[in-house]
Amino acid sequence: MSTFGSLEKQFTRITAKIGKAKTVATYRALNKAAARTKTRLTRTVSKASGLKSSIVSKRIMTKRASANSLRAFVSFGVKYGVPLDEMKPKEKTVKIGRGKKARSYRGVTVKLPEGRVLVPRAFLWSAPSGKSLIVQRKGSARRPLQRPTFSLRELVKSHERTMSAFMRDEFNRSFDDQFEYELQKIKG
Repeated sequence: MSTFGSLEKQFTRITAKIGKAKTVATYRALNKAAARTKTRLTRTVSKASGLKSSIVSKRIMTKRASANSLRAFVSFGVKYGVPLDEMKPKEKTVKIGRGKKARSYRGVTVKLPEGRVLVPRAFLWSAPSGKSLIVQRKGSARRPLQRPTFSLRELVKSHERTMSAFMRDEFNRSFDDQFEYELQKIKG
């Protein structure tokens, strides 16, 4: 009777270890799959939009899985636009009109996916931190200033279905491969 009890204890210990090992393998595989999906999504979106991958990568968030929460996801944040400071700004004097009625004003050009674009009534401001920021006047008064941004909403709306399908397929494929690898590591 005592040998049967000790075998039962050993069996429960082994099944607990296997259960814990499967949990660890699952959350490791989830985290690797989320990281791979983020990398591939960044690469795909930057190719499609013409933006630098570092700009796109800042807007893609991942939530990592843990042993307590076996959930990981990748999301594309478009709540805030991309500040135009990150797009190689150059100050430029623009001349409008001809002859005596010609006027010139300062503007800033930035490198967008479709080429260099003029941001009217904007200027480069050297912040106390030493960073150059693009600032634009809101009205005719001196003070209401704003930082112009490039919105990613249109980009996401135009490619929403393909991006979500891509993310889902990529995540599933990466998870399957990584989970098999993690299980092989457990088996030894």
